[in-house]
Amino acid sequence: MSERSFEERARVSAPGMRTFLNIARRWELSERQQAQLLECKLPQLRKWARIAREHKPLALDTGTLLRISVVIGVFADLRQFLLLVSGAREERLWLLRPRQLPPFNGLCPLEVLCGSFEDQMTVRRHIAAVVEGASARRDIDLSDPASTANEEIWTGATSREIQAVCFDAFGTVVEIVDKRRPFHALLRDEPSGALAVMAITRPTGLRQLSREMANPVTEDELARLEADVEAECASTRLRPGVSEMWSALRRAGLKIAICSNLAYSYEQTLIDQLPDSPDALVLSFRAGLMKPQHEIYRLVCRELRLQPSEVLFTGDDLEADVFGPGAIDALAMPIEEFESSYSGRVSFFAPSEVVDLFARIAAAKAR
Repeated sequence: MSERSFEERARVSAPGMRTFLNIARRWELSERQQAQLLECKLPQLRKWARIAREHKPLALDTGTLLRISVVIGVFADLRQFLLLVSGAREERLWLLRPRQLPPFNGLCPLEVLCGSFEDQMTVRRHIAAVVEGASARRDIDLSDPASTANEEIWTGATSREIQAVCFDAFGTVVEIVDKRRPFHALLRDEPSGALAVMAITRPTGLRQLSREMANPVTEDELARLEADVEAECASTRLRPGVSEMWSALRRAGLKIAICSNLAYSYEQTLIDQLPDSPDALVLSFRAGLMKPQHEIYRLVCRELRLQPSEVLFTGDDLEADVFGPGAIDALAMPIEEFESSYSGRVSFFAPSEVVDLFARIAAAKAR
């Protein structure tokens, strides 16, 4: 296992560590268990965690990055394995319950994951084989970092050339400069989340939502909230670099899609800001679906007339834009890693299809 360059490690270390910490919190792991998973001392773990949370420069060694990669890969596959009952409790029960059959031999999966890198890969291959129904995964080359490529940045598996990129909208392609969050302000005291779901899965405005509330707000308050929506729409802008990136994707012959959890009040604002009409525009309030429901990603693929393995999803929300698409066998990555790859710094974790994609984009940029 060769040590990767400082630049490569520095690019993925902080995002990878933050994702590892999020998973550890979800699984309710102690600091001792976290340190065992990364094969490091507690003071070192605390130092890495502090640096990553403060978004300061961090360059972990390749061995630690690969251990993080395995943990995140297990997490992603475990969510698919427990698809019908997926939740932190079920994931933790699976990790802590002793299992008699190989590869666990009486140990619980977490105990095996806290062992050597080879032990971790044994668990990784086991859960991947269960999910994919493919015993061929047992033949992964442990000396090849690419074979563990399922850290925060990458989910899904594909054997086809990527033909389209699907972006999230707000926070990814566009941004609100004057953030006021009127829908959150309206619904923050609601005991049920049903109206919040209604707000983004039906063409519903603030007034209709207020009428559905147990204690509707006053007319003056509604007027203030509607003014907040107008202010947010007026301050919506393309994120820096998006126009150039969009153009490069077009020159590379790629289709472009947008998939967003969005209230209908923001639809026209989004459309007005886009560089051109996307090949697929899937908005939750029109689809009656919301991310991370799997069907919304399948709808994107149907509108693009492509297979999931031919679409790369990207966005700023790990749950909605990375793990969700990965569950339907599409490739997915956070927008910060997409932008880094677009700039020529493709992660050493990247699958070959993604490396090829950004090579095609780079060639288009050079034309």
